[in-house]
Amino acid sequence: MPDQDFETFRQSVITSENPSTIIQVVSFDVFDTLLKRSFLNQENTWKAVSQQFYTCRRLAEIFARRLNLKFQSQEVTLSDIYRFMPKRFLSDSEFSFEKKSIRIDSLIDSLIAYLLEKNIEVFLVSDTYYSSRQIYSLLEGVSFDRDKIKIICSSEFGCTKSQKLFSIIKNNFSLNYTNWTHIGDNLEADYQIPNKLGIKCFLYENSINAFLKSKILSKKGINKWIVYRGPQNLYEFIDEFQDFSSNSAVSILDSLSTQLLSPIIKTLVLQIDRSERERN
Repeated sequence: MPDQDFETFRQSVITSENPSTIIQVVSFDVFDTLLKRSFLNQENTWKAVSQQFYTCRRLAEIFARRLNLKFQSQEVTLSDIYRFMPKRFLSDSEFSFEKKSIRIDSLIDSLIAYLLEKNIEVFLVSDTYYSSRQIYSLLEGVSFDRDKIKIICSSEFGCTKSQKLFSIIKNNFSLNYTNWTHIGDNLEADYQIPNKLGIKCFLYENSINAFLKSKILSKKGINKWIVYRGPQNLYEFIDEFQDFSSNSAVSILDSLSTQLLSPIIKTLVLQIDRSERERN
């Protein structure tokens, strides 16, 4: 089990007279670390817009990702996704809605401000379809100078943290893994992957972590699930649990949609759009 004692690390940094003797470079995950959504996950943000938007948006992203794989890209941009969305849905509207649902984590915000004040290099590293420019916009309201940080988005490099994004950052900015600390919420992408490279990592508690510590599932049951299926499967289970409890039909559609061939996905999106237009 990884060292999750983020608070001990934070205290050691802010109480040090010269924190640069402890760390030289610190990177942070963005969503569910520096930025918190009002909803449990991204999919629930889409559901809050409308059920039709949620269905179209999920299918459009699946189609865009499959198409990009043909061009050797593991990631997509918001523009890529919206090529397969009904025309009445606008990417700017989605981004605006997302921005309204975002809040800043004060603990991470203050830590970044302190690190910058002490001239420690700070990166924001995110697996996202947003661009660095859009992430910069989402950071309105932070206490630190946004121009002093480097924002790295998987969408702009065609790969994720679980693939080779950390290696790209190292090479592009001439970093040393042993002098690098990374903080984030995802067990695989923010701990296991960078840890294998020699980066010192700390897990930061988010809504999923809080769910695991709640009484919704017993500790004994959680441990059995982790041993049997693995931590990442448990994350998926939590999302499925919430989807099923809110709308079982949607959960079933999600499962089926991931198995559909691309042409069928595109046709289904258009049919949903046509049906909604007829009702309106």
